Formats: sequence, structure tokens, C-alpha cells
Amino acid sequence: MTFSAQTVVSIDSSVVTDLDPPLQRTPKQVGLPFRVRIARTEEQLQKAIEIRAEAYTRHLPALGETLRTTEHVDLTPDCLVILAESKSDELPVGTMRIQTNFHAPLAMETSIHLPTNFRERPLAAVSRLAVKAGPRGKMVKLALFKAMHRYCIAKQVEWVLIGARPPLEETYLGLDFIDVFPDKNPRPLATAKNLPHRILAFEIATAERRWHEIDHPLYNFMINRFHPDIEIFNSVSNRWLQPRARRAVPGWDGPPLDSPLV
Repeated sequence: MTFSAQTVVSIDSSVVTDLDPPLQRTPKQVGLPFRVRIARTEEQLQKAIEIRAEAYTRHLPALGETLRTTEHVDLTPDCLVILAESKSDELPVGTMRIQTNFHAPLAMETSIHLPTNFRERPLAAVSRLAVKAGPRGKMVKLALFKAMHRYCIAKQVEWVLIGARPPLEETYLGLDFIDVFPDKNPRPLATAKNLPHRILAFEIATAERRWHEIDHPLYNFMINRFHPDIEIFNSVSNRWLQPRARRAVPGWDGPPLDSPLV
């Protein structure tokens, strides 16, 4: 069988048309009145401590007073403190601490024994979540949660754990957290003056699918919107823009590194 030149062109055009990609659209960018980033300097950490103590003192004065100084866990290698600052005056409006178990058990594990399905898994624990009182509080909390979610995806964390005081656990259940323990009973945590906390967990890898399937109101904010003011990965991208080279790193006593630090 032979084909005319016109036939060949016609077939090729059909194939190209069928495989044409859909029209590319940029994500919808949404500005926030505050900036969210990792606390990397002593000044930024002190701002986080300030808002942390202020928020806890409103509800738990005794615990709030103990949070006016840096905690040991704040400075451990597996710990990250996230800070939200107002753009207008750079005052702190929210903070969250994330601790992974990559090199040591989570701080909450001094008080509880996790069920088998959480053992020897890559975990993170959220603690010292605090936001400034006022109308922006809910939005700040959601932005901190989005920063945590993105960070845990990058670090290949499977589950995020949190201890929530009744009745505040309803906030996290609304974010699709589930109970770690089937009995749902609160357990005292040494890191919170042995006050009872309900231990909840959030599965990172399936979050987007679960939110989509149930048409969760968080889906647009977490997935469909781009928030340039959530700067959790700025340090990562800036490092990767540099050429790979064996360069000295301030404060690093080991051999020179040939890859960016996060």
C-alpha cells in the first residue's frame, strides 16, 4: 500500500492535534497581609517566643510564663520554628514548631507510647502553635498549616502528630486529623505541664486526594492557590541557584559539602 504526500501530512496533523497539551494557566496568586517563613535568626526566634508566650498566657497563664524563654527543643537539629509576621510593621502574628523524629524520638514520646503503626515511621510533631488574637487569627493559622504541609511533603514525612487540649481538638478534626488512640481519651503531656491532650494525627501523602474527594473547604487554599508570602522554601531555591561546588559553610566542622544545605 502506498500513501500520497497529502495523506501522510493529514495523518501527522491529526496525531499532533490529539497530543496538543491543554492551554497552560498560571496558578492564581493570593497575597496575604503577613509573611510566613522559617525563623533563622535569634531576632526571629525571639519574635516567635514572644507570640507563643502571649497566646498561651491567655488560656494557660502558668504555662505561658514558662514559655518566655527559648526551650531546649527549639535548638535541636530536628526542630523548625515557623514565624508569621505582619507586613505593615513586622510584628509577630503567629508561630508553629515542627519537630521530626529523624534522629531522635519526638518530645511527646516521653509521655506516650505510640501505636505500632506509627513506630519506626518518618513522623513530625506540631507544637507551640500560637496566633495573635484578632480577626486575622484564623487566616494565620491556615497559612502556618499550609507551610507545615509543604515542608512535610518535602521531608517525606508520613504522619504529623499533635496534642490538642479539649475543646481545641475540634479545630484539628476540622482539618481532617484523626485520633491516634482508638479510645480518643486525652493523655497528659510532660511538655505541657502534664495537662491532658487528645493525640491526633494527619496523613500527609493522602491529604490532597482526601480533601478533593470530600470537597473540603481547605482544598482551594491549600492546593489551588499560590501564596507567595508563604516563604517556607525560599532558602532552598536560593541555594540551588548556586553552582554545585565544594565550598566552606560557616559553623560546619565537617568536610566541605558539594550540595546545598536546607
